[in-house]
Amino acid sequence: MSTRTVANDLNPQQATGAKAVATVIALPPMAAHLLGRHAEHIAKGERFERESEVIGARLESMPLPEAEAEVRKLGRRVRKLEQEGEELAGLRAAYVADVQVMVREREKAQLAARLDEARRAPAGTPPNDAAPAHEYTTAELFDDHVRARKVRGKERAQATVESWEGLRVKLEQHLPRLAKDITHHGLLRYVETRRGEGAGERIRKELVFLKAALKLAYKSDLFATDPEKVIPELDSMAKPRQRTLTVEEVWAIVNKLAARSKAGREHAALFAWAVATGAEFGGWKHAKPSDLREDLRGCQVHGTKNEHRDRFAPTFLPEQMKLLAFARKHARGKKGRFFLPWGNTNANRDLKLVCAALGIEPCSTHDVRRTYADWWLAAGVRDSLIDAALGHAPADVLTKHYRRGRFEPEDMLRMFEADVAAHAQRPLDGGRHLHQAPPAEVAGDLRTPPGRPTDPPVDLRTGPIAQSVELRTFNP
Repeated sequence: MSTRTVANDLNPQQATGAKAVATVIALPPMAAHLLGRHAEHIAKGERFERESEVIGARLESMPLPEAEAEVRKLGRRVRKLEQEGEELAGLRAAYVADVQVMVREREKAQLAARLDEARRAPAGTPPNDAAPAHEYTTAELFDDHVRARKVRGKERAQATVESWEGLRVKLEQHLPRLAKDITHHGLLRYVETRRGEGAGERIRKELVFLKAALKLAYKSDLFATDPEKVIPELDSMAKPRQRTLTVEEVWAIVNKLAARSKAGREHAALFAWAVATGAEFGGWKHAKPSDLREDLRGCQVHGTKNEHRDRFAPTFLPEQMKLLAFARKHARGKKGRFFLPWGNTNANRDLKLVCAALGIEPCSTHDVRRTYADWWLAAGVRDSLIDAALGHAPADVLTKHYRRGRFEPEDMLRMFEADVAAHAQRPLDGGRHLHQAPPAEVAGDLRTPPGRPTDPPVDLRTGPIAQSVELRTFNP
C-alpha cells in the first residue's frame, strides 16, 4: 500500500532539502512550514516502506502471535501516516485558497489602478506600465483579458476560469509570440491546423476568446488592427444534443446503478434527484437535505454558473415525487451534504456503461436538464416558467428589466399548477401522455425501482392539482 497520501512534484532527494530551499528563497513562513512538514512526511513514508519490506521478509519465519503483533503495528503506522497526509492536504488546500484570494484581490487593485490612470491620461496615451505595442506578447494579451473579465463585477465560477485557461493553452501553443504578428492569414492556418487535430467546434470558442482579448488590446492601443478584420468567420459545426429520458429509461438506469454496489445505490439516489430537479452538475455537490420540501413538491437547487442558477425547481409531477422519495431514502451524504461526491467524468462514464448494458441510447449528466424540461413541456408548462426553473437567464426585456427579484416557491408552484391544469383540459392529439401507462412491450422491472411498489398509471387529465395534493403524503 502506498503511503504517499499527499500529491507532490518533489522526489525524495528534493524533499530532503526542502527546509534549506525554503530558507534560501525566503518563502512566506506558512509556505516554508508546509514544505518542511511535507518533506518530513515523505521521509517517514520512505522509511516505513523500507522497514515494512524487512519485516515482511521475516514474517514467514515468526511464530504466529508475533507475526500478528507485527502486522498490527504496521497497520497502526499506516493509519498514522494516512492521517498525517490528510491533515497536510487540508492545510495545503486552505493555504492555496487563501493565496488565490490574495492574488485575485491584488490583480483587481492593479488593474483598477491601471484603468484609473488610463482614464486620467490624455487621449491616445497608453498606461505607464503598459508594454509598447511592438513588444506586447500573446501571453500578456491573454493575461490582460483574463484580469479584465475577472474584475468586471460578476464573480466567475471556477469552472469558467478553468475553461479560459484551456482555451489560451492551445492558442499560445500555435500563435506567434508577439501579439502584433497575429494576422488573418495566420489564423486561417491556425484553423486548418486545429481541424487536423480534430478540434471541431472548439475552434470557434478559441477564436471568440481571442477576439475578445484582441478587442481589449485594440482599445488600449496595444494592437494596431481592428479584430473584426483579423478573426476569420467560421460556420458552426455543432450538432446540439437532443437526448431526453423517458420515465421507463430513468427507472431502468436507477435500478441498474443501485444494483451495482453500495456506492451505486448512492449514485442512483443522486441521479434520481438530478432528473427530478433538473439540476446541472455544478449544483450536485451543493445539494442539502433541507433543500427538499417535506411534501416533495419542490426543491431548491444551488447552481453556480450565474445568479439565476440558485433557484427553486417545482417537482410535483408524480414520477418526480417518486424519484425524490427514492433519493431521500437512499442518500448518504455527510457534513450537511445530501449526497456523496460523484465526479463528472466518473458519472458520465458510469451512465454510459449502464446505458450500454440496458441497450439504450447513452445519456450524460447534462441530459437530465433536457429531461426535466421535456417532462414539463409535455405537461403543458410555458417555456418562460421552465427557463426560470432551470436557472436560465431571462431573454425577454420584460422579465429581465422590469420584474424585480425572483418568483417565490409558492408562486412558482401555483403558476406551474395552473399551466398543467389548463393543459389537462385540452384534448390529446393521439400521442401517449408522459404519465400514461407505458407500452406493454416495456419490461415491468424497468418501471419499478428498488423498494417501490408498482403504482397504477397516472393521467394528468384526471385532475393534476388534486393528484399532486393526494401525493403530498406519499411515503416510499
